[in-house]
Amino acid sequence: MWDAINDPIVGGLIDRRRHKPGYKLRPFLLWTPPIIAVIVFLMFLDFGLSEGQTILLVLFLFLLYDTFFSLQDISIWGMAALSSPDSAERGRVIQWISILAGTGGTISGLFPTFKDMVVKNEIMSEKTSYAWGAFMFGVGGMIIAMLAYRMKEKVVDVNAQEDIPPAEKFKAMMKTLANLRYNKTLIIVCLARAVQCLSLTLPWEYFFESEGVSYNVFGAEITGGTAQIAYGYIMGIPGAFVNFFAVPIIKKIGGNKKLLVYSEVITIIARIIAFSIGANERYKNIGALFMVMGVLGSAQILTNMKDIAHRTLLSNSIDETELKTGKRTEGVVFSMQNFVSKLTSAVPKVIQGYVLKVL
Repeated sequence: MWDAINDPIVGGLIDRRRHKPGYKLRPFLLWTPPIIAVIVFLMFLDFGLSEGQTILLVLFLFLLYDTFFSLQDISIWGMAALSSPDSAERGRVIQWISILAGTGGTISGLFPTFKDMVVKNEIMSEKTSYAWGAFMFGVGGMIIAMLAYRMKEKVVDVNAQEDIPPAEKFKAMMKTLANLRYNKTLIIVCLARAVQCLSLTLPWEYFFESEGVSYNVFGAEITGGTAQIAYGYIMGIPGAFVNFFAVPIIKKIGGNKKLLVYSEVITIIARIIAFSIGANERYKNIGALFMVMGVLGSAQILTNMKDIAHRTLLSNSIDETELKTGKRTEGVVFSMQNFVSKLTSAVPKVIQGYVLKVL
């Protein structure tokens, strides 16, 4: 519940905070990473507590983590809107944030392999391996994240210098949230993403981890788990590569809005083709699996650019709202994006549960 409501609150506080010109979001990018690093590391240490005490400690740490992460995450994406007054330049900033974020996710995704290797070879215990993982990816990742502080805010929020009495700050924050009604782009993007989560699609891991699923690849028998890792990387490679050229490709297509429409049409067509290939359990055949990977991997080329298009549109919408209200809203706009992202990752889990129950 806290995860759901803290984003709009944090976003509102960021927008109504008094600050020096050029320092609306940057300070959060400097001091939140060290705090997050410590919290993440503490989550994976064994303090010798009872089970109940451990649950309470981790719950407390996670609530802290979620709050400070919201401050950092909203600020780092909000910087895209302040990075330049030019839409194309904003798109390039968002493109590189997305590429490097994806790279970080890929590297940290190797942790299970690292853990299994060191535990299997008795180099360290599983508990110790998690602590090392928290240090490498939690502490190390946050140290790298501090580099974002060096980015400059080239769009100045001149109206944020007004001094608001403490008693009026909550009222001002609620007014900032209410101003979102003028941001039609944000409303449409949020509604589109919310509707998208009402899908009957099962998680792709389900098909690989079902009992008895294995594949014969050039005479070698591989398990579903191994095939799943390969599938994930192969599916992601085309889209990840094209992301390097996302901005000129989007321009060639005709803009961010057209990209979003075309990507959905292609995804629908690709899913129909993939279903026809994989129906009646033919997905267990390695040839059919490669065909499915080719079809869905090709569809990922446009789909992977959707996030760049969404964030660029939202960055531009902040200028539009400022023209109508006189206020910039980097905090609440990107907090609403985070809120919808969390919603669209949670709701499908409920739907998938019912789908599996029926099946």
